[in-house]
This record gives sequence, C-alpha cells and structure tokens, in this order.
Amino acid sequence: FDSLTAPYLINGYSIERTASCGVTLYPNDNADLDTLVRHADQAMYQAKLAGRNQFKLFDPDDDQQTSEKHERLKAIEHGLTHDQFELYYQPKVNIKTGKVFGMEALIRWQHPERGTLQPDTFLPIITGSELESTLGQWVINTALKQLMFWKSKGIELEVSVNISSGHLQSPDFFKQLEQALENYPTVNSNFLQLEILESSALGELEPVSNIIKTCQEALGVRIALDDFGTGYSSLTHLRNLTAKTIKIDRSFVRDLLDDPNDYAIIDGIIGLTTSFNRELIAEGVESTEHGLMLLTMGCFELQGYGIAKPMPAIDVIAWLQSYQPNPKWLAYSQHVHTEKENRIKQFRLVSDSWINLLETAITSSAPDKKYHWPIFDQEKCHHSVWLKRSRQEQLFDDACLDRLDEAHEKLHQLSSQLVDHYQNGSLAVHTQLLDDVKAAHKQLSILIGECD
Repeated sequence: FDSLTAPYLINGYSIERTASCGVTLYPNDNADLDTLVRHADQAMYQAKLAGRNQFKLFDPDDDQQTSEKHERLKAIEHGLTHDQFELYYQPKVNIKTGKVFGMEALIRWQHPERGTLQPDTFLPIITGSELESTLGQWVINTALKQLMFWKSKGIELEVSVNISSGHLQSPDFFKQLEQALENYPTVNSNFLQLEILESSALGELEPVSNIIKTCQEALGVRIALDDFGTGYSSLTHLRNLTAKTIKIDRSFVRDLLDDPNDYAIIDGIIGLTTSFNRELIAEGVESTEHGLMLLTMGCFELQGYGIAKPMPAIDVIAWLQSYQPNPKWLAYSQHVHTEKENRIKQFRLVSDSWINLLETAITSSAPDKKYHWPIFDQEKCHHSVWLKRSRQEQLFDDACLDRLDEAHEKLHQLSSQLVDHYQNGSLAVHTQLLDDVKAAHKQLSILIGECD
C-alpha cells in the first residue's frame, strides 16, 4: 500500500497519488467468486467514503447489519408514505391553577403487523439519514394542522414537538419551518414549541444557538431545552442558549421522593432557572405525591402519567371536557406557605414514601426477587439529608430536631432488624417488627407536627 502511494518523479515534478483499496477474505466471507469481487468493490467504496488513501476490509457481519438497517429504513419510509404514523398528545398542566396550557406531541407508528410502536423502536434507526429530517418535518406539519383544527373549535393550546439534532442542523430546517407556518396562517407561531434535547447542543453549541435565536426572532416559535440536567455542561447551555423553557428530565423526577440526590438535582435546577429567568416544567410525574413535592419546591408546570398518558388527537377534546384538576394540588396551592411549612410537607412526603416502599417490599415480594427497597443507610436517606439541611438553615428549634434525630435513629435500627429477619424467613418475627417500624414512622410524623 505504501508503494502504491509513493510519489513519482516525472520531468522533475513530484506527482503524488492516493490509493483506495477494498479487500475481502475467503472463507470468512463464504461466497462465490462473483460475490467476493462485489464485496471487495463495496469495501473499496467504503475506503473512499472514509477519506481515501486507505484500505477497508469487508466485514460480512457489518454488511448484514447494514442490509438490515437499509430494510428497516425502507419499512419506515413505506410507513410514512402510507399514513401509518400518528401523533399522540400528552397534556401539560399548571398545578397551581389547575389549567391545561399545552400538549406534547409524541410520534407513534401504527404498524399493520406489530401494532402501536413507541418512538424508541424506530427513531434511532433513522438517525443520520435523510429520513430523519423528512419524518421530523412531517411531525411539525401534523402538529400545526392539529393546532389549526383545535383553534377552529375554540381551543388554544401550546403544542411542543421534539426536534432531533440532525433535523435541527439540516440546511433547509429554517426554510421548511417558515414554509410550514405559512401553510397554516391562522395558527399563532407562539403556540408552537420546539423541544431540543440538551445533548443536541453538545459540541455544536454555536450553530444550535444561532438556529434557536433565528427561529425565535424571525418566526416567533418557542424553544424548550429537553431532558435538562442529563448533559455534562448544563450551565453552559443555560448561559448561551436562549431556550425559554427548561424541562426537568423524568429520570430525576421518578425517584424524587426516595433519593435525596435526585431532590438535590431538581432543587438546583429550579434555582438555576429562577436565576436565569427561564420557565420550568417537570416531566415524568406519576403520582399526586410527586406533584405535591414539586409544588413545595417551586415547580408548578408538570406532565406525566399522574396527569394523563399520551392519547390520540381524536381523544383530546373529550379529555379536556372531562378533566378535573387534582384536588390535593389545588388545596395546597390555595394558601401561601412559609419555607418552614414547605419543609415540613416535604418531610412528610418522603417519610410516607419510605415506609410505603418498605411495607410493599416486605409484604409483596420474595427474598430472591429484585424490587425497590427504601434507602437503609441512616446517613444517606431523605430523613438524614432533611435534618442536616434544617440544622444549617436554622428554620427549626434545635430541641425539635434532636427529637427527630433520635426517632430517626430508632426507625433505622428497627428496619435493619426487620430486613434481617425477613431475609432469614422468620415470618412471625418480621410481621411484629413491621408493626414496630410503622409505629416508629408514626412517631416521626407526630414529632414533625410538633415542630410547626
């Protein structure tokens, strides 16, 4: 190979050449002579595509994967041209007011043989292909058409659509978005929100920032930074990207009541968005308790299964007509709470979640099964973190915190004994100990009430 690329001297001039070579090896590539030549030719073109002046070895396994991906891309393209894709809509709610203010559009593939397919089964396949932008543009147009229909029915909702990195940075993105908005002149562009994954900006900060600014200033669309906190430079993104809305990733919300680290992350994000004057929404809210916790922390806009699952567009109007705000969220929002009152509410929420996890694991599972236990480390559980923070902030009387500390220690001692007996199969003993642990938890609840 080095000999092929060595320069030639002709009439005193040095002539440099590059060589691209493709190779396949028999019997690893177990094919007939004509196919072997074709495979070597394929490898040569791969060498050229990779920058020339190199060789590539044909890999039968890679070729099989490439062939399978090509077939799957063809299937997706066929589904798109035959109206097999559909947008589902998940409501977004302000839990202080109870008002539904928007919907997130989520793509589904209504496959004729495999049924309804979630986006993670087909979107990764189209990444980097022309189909990525084609499907993304279909989503935008479909969402705008839906916005126009709802407006004709007197319904005005913000609709957000997810935009992939490849689509966002494609050369025709702005022109196509502008044309799509012109096709639906009755739709206010402020009601269209583009959700951009935080990871989309990694390594591409300047071009992404320019695209965002242009879309906001020239077209009036809104921008949200999705899955916030999962990237490695979120502070940089807050400083340099003009996205108006920040979405807290569901991975932090899911274990908010059980993991103090997730609480700390969300608390930090809320503080940052307040400092940078951004709007905030949390996704992945699955229960009333999740909502209450976020409410006490200062996050009021939510979406998740605790409000509604994604639904076909045809079901949205009926859902809106039957929707009733969560009475516990509204009841807590009706009063202005002090920081101390919010802290007490948080303590009750995490404490109740802790005992519920323990009781569920003890009464519903076998020792050899995997399930979600509460945190047993006395220094790392929510109670301990709450107590340390409360002492630093000096919101509560020291004597009150001392009593809580003592009750907290007793709770962990009893729970440790309970788990030991449970794992050893001592049913009668662990049943009695469970009652003792629940009594210790009740004592914590009484003591936190006395701290008010």
